[in-house]
Amino acid sequence: MVSKSIKSVCSLLLCVLLLFSVAPIMAICVEDNPTSGSCGINATWDYNVSTATLTISGTGAMSNYSTITTAPWGSYYDTIKTVIINSGVTSIGQYAFYRCTNLISVTIPDSVREISKSAFYDCDNLLSISIPDHVKSIGDHAFRGCTGLTRIDIPDSVTSIGNAAFSYCFKLSEVSIGKGVISIGDSAFMYCKSLTSVTIPDNVTQIGQGVFADCTELMNVTISQNVSVISQSAFNACTALESINIPDKTKSIGNYAFNDCKHLTRITIPEKVESIGNEAFSGCTGLVELIFNAKSAATSGHYSKVFYNAGTLSGGIAVVFGDTVEK
Repeated sequence: MVSKSIKSVCSLLLCVLLLFSVAPIMAICVEDNPTSGSCGINATWDYNVSTATLTISGTGAMSNYSTITTAPWGSYYDTIKTVIINSGVTSIGQYAFYRCTNLISVTIPDSVREISKSAFYDCDNLLSISIPDHVKSIGDHAFRGCTGLTRIDIPDSVTSIGNAAFSYCFKLSEVSIGKGVISIGDSAFMYCKSLTSVTIPDNVTQIGQGVFADCTELMNVTISQNVSVISQSAFNACTALESINIPDKTKSIGNYAFNDCKHLTRITIPEKVESIGNEAFSGCTGLVELIFNAKSAATSGHYSKVFYNAGTLSGGIAVVFGDTVEK
C-alpha cells in the first residue's frame, strides 16, 4: 500500500512539473508574435490580424530599425496590406516597412516631416503613395524596389532626396520633383525603366552619380540652369534620350555621364565647362553634331575616349567650335 501511495504521489508531482515546464513555453510562443506595443518614445503600434492593417499612433518620431533589428511587427511583414499612420507621428523610421511585400495602401499624415532610410524598401505591391506637403526629406533607399509604383509627386516642401530613393521602381513612368528640392542623391532614380520625362528644379546645382542611369525610356530631360556639375554616369545608358540642354553654368561633366545615349543627335558643350570625364559621350552612336563652346578646346584632349564610338551610326560628327574656344 505504501509503495502504491508513493507511486501515486510521484506521478502527481511529475504531472505538476510537466505542466509548469510547458506553461512558460506556451507563454513565450504567445509573446513571440505580439499584435501591439511601442515603436517610439511616444509612439505605439497595433496590428489587426483579421484586416491585415497596421496602425501607428502617438506623437513624435518612430524608432529606427535595420535588417538585423527588425520592427516589432516584423513577423507580419509578409501579411500587412494596409498601413495607417495617425496624425502626430513626425517621422517614419528606418526600415519600418522593409519588404512588406503585400503592402498595397499607406496613409501618411501631414504631421510627418521625414521618410527615413529604406522605410518602404521592396514594397513591390505598393501601387501608389501620397507624400504630404510638410515632408522635408526622403531618405536613402526609401522607396527602392517599389516595382508597382507608377507615379510619384514630390511636394515643394521636400529639400532632399536620398541616394537610390526611388531606384529599381521599374514601372515608375511619371515623376514630379518639387521646386524646394536642393539635392538629389546618387542613383536616386536609377533603373526607373518606364520613366519618360523629368524636370530638375532650379534649386538643384549638382546632378549626382547615376541619378538617372539605365532609365531606358527617358526621352526628355529639363535641367535646372543652375546646375554646375553633371556627375559620373548621371545619364548612363539612357538609350531613348533624344536631346539634352547642358546648362550654361556647367563646369564639370563626369566620366560616362552620357555614355550609351544612342539617340542623342546634337550636343552643345557650354563655355564654362572646365572638365569632361572619360567616355562622357562614348557610345552616342547617333550623334551628328557637336557644338564646342568651352574656352579651352584642350579640355577634351585630356580624355582620349570622351567620344569613343560616338557617331558611328550617323556617318560621323560635324564639330563646330565657338568663337571663345582657344584654337
